[in-house]
Amino acid sequence: FHPDALTFGDEIALSALVAAAQSVPGVAGVEGLTVATPDEVYAWPEPDGAGGVTPGPVIRLGPLEVARLDNDPAAPAHGTLTLELRGGR
Repeated sequence: FHPDALTFGDEIALSALVAAAQSVPGVAGVEGLTVATPDEVYAWPEPDGAGGVTPGPVIRLGPLEVARLDNDPAAPAHGTLTLELRGGR
């Protein structure tokens, strides 16, 4: 989500987010990923039933939208990241 890596209307592949998480040293694997936009919720792997989740391997943005992930608790609408960790020493 670095500003130099995205521009207006870019699609974001969920597989790229999973690959980025798996590339972090010490991460054994990623079991699932959920991304919510103001309009839709995306999930990887794709769920069996609809359940309000948009199927598809990419987050689609409008032509005048740019993805952002500020991770600022005071401004959750600007994107937040939550990790659920297990195991470790």
